[in-house]
Formats: sequence, C-alpha cells, structure tokens
Amino acid sequence: MKLVYTLTNGCNSAHADKGLIERSIGKGTRYKLTNNPQCADILIVLGCGVTSYALENTKQIYAKLNEVRKPTSELILSGCASLIDPSISKGIDLSKVIPTKTINKAGGINELVQTRGIIPTFEADGRFNIKPNNGCEDVCSYCAIPFARGKLHSYPIEGIIDEIERHISGRKNMQIGFVGEDIGAYGRDIGTNIIELLHAINLIKGDFKLQVEVINPRWFIEYEELGNVFIEMVQNGRLNPRFGLPIQSASNKILKSMRRKYTIEEYQQIIDKLKDHIKISTDILVGFPGETEEDFRETFEFLVHNSFASPFNFYQVMGFSEIPGTKAARMKDKVSQKEIERRMKIISTLLIHQIANAKGCSVGELTDLPISVNHKNLFGGQNAK
Repeated sequence: MKLVYTLTNGCNSAHADKGLIERSIGKGTRYKLTNNPQCADILIVLGCGVTSYALENTKQIYAKLNEVRKPTSELILSGCASLIDPSISKGIDLSKVIPTKTINKAGGINELVQTRGIIPTFEADGRFNIKPNNGCEDVCSYCAIPFARGKLHSYPIEGIIDEIERHISGRKNMQIGFVGEDIGAYGRDIGTNIIELLHAINLIKGDFKLQVEVINPRWFIEYEELGNVFIEMVQNGRLNPRFGLPIQSASNKILKSMRRKYTIEEYQQIIDKLKDHIKISTDILVGFPGETEEDFRETFEFLVHNSFASPFNFYQVMGFSEIPGTKAARMKDKVSQKEIERRMKIISTLLIHQIANAKGCSVGELTDLPISVNHKNLFGGQNAK
C-alpha cells in the first residue's frame, strides 16, 4: 500500500479539492494517507497562484518538499499555480503536473484514485464545507482562475442535499459552508440555478445553518429574486447573516476594464437592500492598470459614504499584481508600486478610523485592532460586530 501526502496553500476551493482526494483515498483504494512528507510514496501539492505572492509561496513549498521527500517518491503538482505559471516547477524533479480543472476527470487524479462523481467536501473550524460547483463563468481581466479551473461544472442538487443530510443527521447546531470560485453561477450548465438550490436546502429538516462564502454581485442583478431569498433564509434561521460581496473598485471605468459585470450604482442598490439583514465583507483592488487619482477617489468616497451604519464587517484591500496569462498583465498605464502602496495606506487608514468610530473609541485605543499585513500588497480589517 502506497502512502499519499497532500498539501495546499490555497483557498477553500483548493481545500475542497484536497478533501476530494483524501476522501477518495479513504474509500478502499490501494493508497493510504500520511501526514509525513518524508515517508510518503506520493506527494500531491495543490499550489495557489492567485497573486504573485501566492505563486512565490508555492515555489517555496515545492522546493522544500523536493528536498525532504524520498528519492523514490512521486511529486505531483496540481492546483491553480501549475497552470497559471508553468515555470513554477522549474528545477524540481517532479513526476507529473495535473491541472486543477482536470482533477476530477479521467486523466487527472483519477489515474491514482477515483474522484469522479464525488462532490468535493472538507471540514474545518467546526464547519462542513461543500463545493457545489467548480469553475467560473466570468473572465475578469486580472484573474487567472478561469484558466486554471476551467468551465463551469455543477454537481446535481440531489447529491448536494444528500451530502448535507448525511452530515447533519442526528446532530445539533451544525454549520454548513458553500465554497467555490463562482457559487452564484451554480447550475447554469445543468439546467438549474442557485435559487433552486437554496430553495431545496430550505426544505431540509434538521438543526443547521448555511454559510455562503462569496457571491459575485452580478448574480444579484441577473437573479432579482436572489436578495429576497437570502433575506428570507436569514429570517427563518437557515442562513448565516454574513457573506462576501466583492466590489473591487467603485469606478465604473475601472470595473469595465476589469470585466466586472455590474456598475457601482447597481452594487450600492444590492447592499442597500441587504445591509439591514446581512453583514457583508468586500474586496478592494487598488492600483489596477489605468486607475487614475480620480478613479481611486471614487473608491475612497464610496467607502466614506458607506461608513455610517456600514453594511461591511470585513475588508480585504489588495494591491494589483501581475498574473501571467491575464489581460491585465498586458495592459498599459501601469500604476507604480510606490503609488499602489500609497493608495493602500490611505484606504487602510480610513478603515482604521471607521473601526474606531464603530467601537466608539479613539484609534490609539484599538490595541486589538483586527488588521493584519499578510504580505506587501494585502491588508485586512474587520469592523465591529
């Protein structure tokens, strides 16, 4: 029996893929999981490539595992990084590269273990997470995930319901999470949609709440009923009252250049409808190519405008970084790194003061301020609950 070691430095989608592999290995195949990379016969690394920082971190992981693994072992590279930047494996003695978009198809991980037909799930921090669909319908100009993840692939509603019912059976106060690249696009490839899935979940009997991680704002425009469904599920206790609604920019010019399929006016209407019922987290991308001082000011003023009775409880501000293969990487009018950092500092300072105002204290009193610098181009801040 061969020992298999799995590792990811990626998002919840990557953890779902990791869980898919591990779950399959546990179904009586000729492989067994191990937590020790030094004794593993097969090492499967699902590397992240969503930012330049993540790509560098993935390279370091590959190199480290290459040093400690047995000479006879197989090192398999997967995850988004392997497709976004093929050079990431340069200088590493690897056995195979399996793109994420083929991870549950013939010719992918199926060559090792049978993942086909298994819905990706994993447990973390007391929550059972399900990935209802894989892939993304949009091709945002700064993002390489659609190339790495492939076309939309949704799992049947019946299978998702079965997974939830199996997990909550006989249990109390269960937390169920929906994770994925484009949850709102669910079902469009199989003749259904996210609203029908949510209606089916609403009918499940049991003591549980659903946590939807992130929804692209475009789906609240495409499905006018979606906001009402969210509010109804919060009111009947079936949905946790918080989720991510990335804005990226408050400049319509920049949103169009990013290929985001909503305007800032439409985004404002969405949060105005939801804010009395749901706490929203948002992502802001600073320094996108062509972003002028006026474009940046529009984003700043949007945050100022929404600071009173803010609908936001979590902010993630990222500085633009080039990702190989994306349209944005080829764009002209790049914003300098120095200017990106200046704009990020302005936004993060604004958020600090908003948090202080929400807590009714001075900035100097925020000794437990939940803002961290994850890497050079990333800040995160959480507003008072």
